[in-house]
Amino acid sequence: MRDVNLFVEPGELVTLLGPSGCGKTTLLRMIAGFEEPSSGEIYFGDRLMNNVPANGRDATMVFQSYAIFPHLDVFDNVGFGLQLKSISRSETNQRIERVLELTGLTGMARRAPSQLSGGQQQRVALARAIVMEPQVLLFDEPLSNLDAKLRDQMRVEIRDLQQRVGITSLYVTHDQIEAMSISDRIVVMNGGIIEQIGTPSEVYARPASRFVADFVGRSNFLPAIVGDGGKLQIGAAHLDNPYPGDAARGERVTVLIRPEALHLTRDVAALRGRILRAMFLGATAEYLVDVEGIGEVIVDQANPGAEGLFQVGETMGVNLAPNAAHIVSDTV
Repeated sequence: MRDVNLFVEPGELVTLLGPSGCGKTTLLRMIAGFEEPSSGEIYFGDRLMNNVPANGRDATMVFQSYAIFPHLDVFDNVGFGLQLKSISRSETNQRIERVLELTGLTGMARRAPSQLSGGQQQRVALARAIVMEPQVLLFDEPLSNLDAKLRDQMRVEIRDLQQRVGITSLYVTHDQIEAMSISDRIVVMNGGIIEQIGTPSEVYARPASRFVADFVGRSNFLPAIVGDGGKLQIGAAHLDNPYPGDAARGERVTVLIRPEALHLTRDVAALRGRILRAMFLGATAEYLVDVEGIGEVIVDQANPGAEGLFQVGETMGVNLAPNAAHIVSDTV
């Protein structure tokens, strides 16, 4: 890991996103105090943390394995950390009851972990972290052990709870949808460096590199030529370029076009293509299309029931949404 510089605003939820081995969990563990950085400084507010042990940092972590004690009921699991602090019994009980209500565990206080579902166990782990009222809340891929439907539900609950309690949070995941749906900002990491920091919409619409464009969402990378006024010529189509950067007239560039920015039609269009693959996915249909003068592209067509599923072998018109193209660096 090198040249990592990150500032998290109070009350912000920032997600570290990247493939396995990119350094996101290592960075989280250094912030928590579980690993020691070889160089650089870590601050909580204006307090230097480098020489502060993990148990002296005002931070708690929610693990992917839940790490709840099987011999303790929900109430005692949630209150375990408070037992190590000089807090009165009455305040301890009040804090536990309050956080059980926040996390939807009211009425389950005396249940054993074996009597809980996976989602309820994750809520216990979350409640145990929040009850400590930490300065920083850390999440290490907390939803990776849950099934897809429960993951969707829990990420909404985590985001809602984090906003209600206002705890500054760092969240680690390799799931792009998870990162996009819960984050104030996303830090995209690759090979131990930060490729981009931005809001979910910035990272998705204006990726700083080809790696970010390819990792966050699905992508079509197409050849283009910069024309007059910064317009982009993509095959026989011409598009405005909302972010021209330093691209010069006549320059050959690579552009990113998201699959949902392409639309198939039986009407006349600037581009024509033959359908190579068609998949019905319910709310959308996904097509692989061989476009004349460009090559193969992926197209996501919304509401396929309105026109019916286009068939493999059909030749279709292909329209591009305005401002759909974004020039990307070929550096991976």
